[in-house]
Amino acid sequence: MQKTRNAVIAATLAASFALAGGVAIVAGANPSPAAPPEPGIGRDAAVARVRMLVPDAADLHASDMQGSGVNKFYPVDGKGIHANVDAETGRVRTLFVADHAPTVATVGIVPGQALAIAKAYLRDHAISEVGNAPEVTLIDRGDTKEYVVEWRTRVNGAWAPDTRAVSVNPATGEVFALQNQSRSYSPPPTANVAQAEAVEAAAAALGWDQPIVRDAELYVSFDDQGSQRLVWLVRLVRLGGGSSASVFVDAMTGAAVVDSRS
Repeated sequence: MQKTRNAVIAATLAASFALAGGVAIVAGANPSPAAPPEPGIGRDAAVARVRMLVPDAADLHASDMQGSGVNKFYPVDGKGIHANVDAETGRVRTLFVADHAPTVATVGIVPGQALAIAKAYLRDHAISEVGNAPEVTLIDRGDTKEYVVEWRTRVNGAWAPDTRAVSVNPATGEVFALQNQSRSYSPPPTANVAQAEAVEAAAAALGWDQPIVRDAELYVSFDDQGSQRLVWLVRLVRLGGGSSASVFVDAMTGAAVVDSRS
């Protein structure tokens, strides 16, 4: 059960970084040219970048490059290690260390200690803090609990592609996951589409009548060609059926594309 849970967490980290990594699946107005990419790296270099974060990792190897356009990355795996490394910059986008992940619901440290551990982890690995003051959240997953310390950057009301998130095991104080998003962007324009209009567009795209709104937030994102976009990410729950879905809505045109549903 724990092995399955660890795999789910690793997959969730990678999936949650799809938007953060610069993939917006909606087309529309407000494009801005992307900065020229840095020289690319190879698979050996990708492995080396992960080893810098986990020096004692065993059996590390990189798979073939995945993604397209400016969103190419190498999956790097090892014994209990799952990571994605940016193929252009060599930045470790996501990292999950199964051996450090929580296995019980014990909480042995307070939020201030989790924050200090996360700040030290970033400092020790030369990863800068960004954005607003960090937020510390204790997440209860039932059989386990975990702290997530997150730095996010908001510009003109939109979440920018410059964030850090460090997951800390509250029983041991060990860091077991990292999300590291950082790319150049232009300050976004004011959205033409209001939040309520985005929710209506998302519901219409799904064909759902008066769904429950889980959240609707504005993001700076990018398409596969590197053009900057301003999008609403709307997450809805269907009344009565329990189904949920995420929908991208272009904040300038109102075009909606369903990202996922379950």
